[in-house]
Amino acid sequence: MAEALRKGDKVHLFNDLGTFEMRERKQRNAINPRTGERIIIPAKIVPHFKIGRRLKEAVKKGKPSIEEEIQDQEDFWL
Repeated sequence: MAEALRKGDKVHLFNDLGTFEMRERKQRNAINPRTGERIIIPAKIVPHFKIGRRLKEAVKKGKPSIEEEIQDQEDFWL
C-alpha cells in the first residue's frame, strides 16, 4: 500500500470501505505556542483517507455487519 501511495496511485479498499490517496497540504503560517515566534510550515504531501459509501452507511446505521463482510472477504482470499 505504501509503495502505491508513493507512486501517486489511489489505493481502494475492498468492498467499498474507502480509498487512500496522497494530497498536498499548502504552506501555512503558524505560531510556536512556547515562544510566540511566528513560523512558516512548509507545504508537504500527506496521505488522505476518503470513507466509502458502504462503510459510511454502516457507521451511520450502527450495523455490525461490516465486520462480518470484512471477515467474509478475508476468508475468501485465504
